[in-house]
Amino acid sequence: MNPKLNRKSNGAFTLVEIIGVMAIIGILGAVVAPRVIDGIRESRVTQFAQNMGNWKGATDRYLQKYQKLPVDSSITPLEPDGSQYSDQKGRTVNATDSNFSDILAAQGLIQPVDAPFGARIEDSSGRAATTPTSVTDVRLAEGNEFPCIMCVTANANNVFSITQRRDVPFRVAFVRLMSVPTQEAASIKSKIDGPFEGIVGDQTILLAADEGTVPTGLKVTAQNSEALTRGQCRVRKGGGTSTDLWELSIYLTND
Repeated sequence: MNPKLNRKSNGAFTLVEIIGVMAIIGILGAVVAPRVIDGIRESRVTQFAQNMGNWKGATDRYLQKYQKLPVDSSITPLEPDGSQYSDQKGRTVNATDSNFSDILAAQGLIQPVDAPFGARIEDSSGRAATTPTSVTDVRLAEGNEFPCIMCVTANANNVFSITQRRDVPFRVAFVRLMSVPTQEAASIKSKIDGPFEGIVGDQTILLAADEGTVPTGLKVTAQNSEALTRGQCRVRKGGGTSTDLWELSIYLTND
């Protein structure tokens, strides 16, 4: 007579066991995934902050050497050997569509500007900058759709908080980032101008910076209010009325 088969001796998992394991994996994923994503985002913002330090050092060295900043669309970027500079995509950059970052890169002061988020040069086409004179709001100065360092002539000293005591007109250099997602944009704004005590929510921070007003009901100091609504990182809605993408203009230096 054949012995009875033991159903539990085949080593297979039961349906209940499989469901239990999947539930545990789902719970772990729900807990761990947001932290991993936040960690990746924070590392990108930290990397960008380090790049900002390099870019500011380069603009300061240029200013010390030439005593004046070059406004966009005014100079043809040339390599040290006199050849015309080409951007990351291999496009020859003429004076009409040049920006300050092209000049700095051509002289070897920086690597071509890039950012770990937002629009990238691979996805954008070059375009001529709007004549950057008599600018009262740096956020309205138009240029390329990919990350770059811009330089314009400002005839209002409140383009950034740090320039409020500056006599006008003057030239100001800043980093322009396009199509930055909400969480990254709020992280950059908070790292540069924050922390914003008593203000909760990425959208709240960015909308206040875009509109230039502190939301009703929030109690913040005058200093914190100035940093939020202006500061050294100016914010503008990107993509028309979309609140999912943002344009950032971040102060570097002025002459």
